[in-house]
Amino acid sequence: MKKLFSAAFRLLALFLLLPFMGSCNQEDDVMAIFAGKEWKLTYIAAEGSHKQFDFWNGNDQSRERSMAELKKSDTFVLTFSGTDLADITGGDFNGRAVKSDISGTWTANGETKVLSLGGVKTTQTESDVLANAFITGVRNAFRYDGDDQNLYIYYKENNRVKFMSFRPNK
Repeated sequence: MKKLFSAAFRLLALFLLLPFMGSCNQEDDVMAIFAGKEWKLTYIAAEGSHKQFDFWNGNDQSRERSMAELKKSDTFVLTFSGTDLADITGGDFNGRAVKSDISGTWTANGETKVLSLGGVKTTQTESDVLANAFITGVRNAFRYDGDDQNLYIYYKENNRVKFMSFRPNK
């Protein structure tokens, strides 16, 4: 009976310690977040808000055109590919605003959430206000947050922090 009680106690102690063993690593799985899907922009907001930023300065026609473009499945998208080597995760990315294709390289740190999008190239000039804001966000990205279902890319513009909110494109 003593042996059975002792074995049961050890097993219980082991199960109680398991959550503590697994919760030490707070680092993101960067490849699971970025790669393997196409990310679709849902909105751009100022940090601290979840309301679409007014890039149109009250011009309702321009805003409606941008929102119609945003609803299309092949606009305002980004796709990341790459590898995870030691402390560096990154590779190439490509995407599309409205008229312009976008490409470059990326690196991300799962612990600090620092994101760098470099060598950003676009194929043509955009006339859409939101498309220009999207390209500005890509060019000025410095941090990310999220998981494999929600991605937030933060960027700076005129001493103000904004973020682009993405979901996987279906």
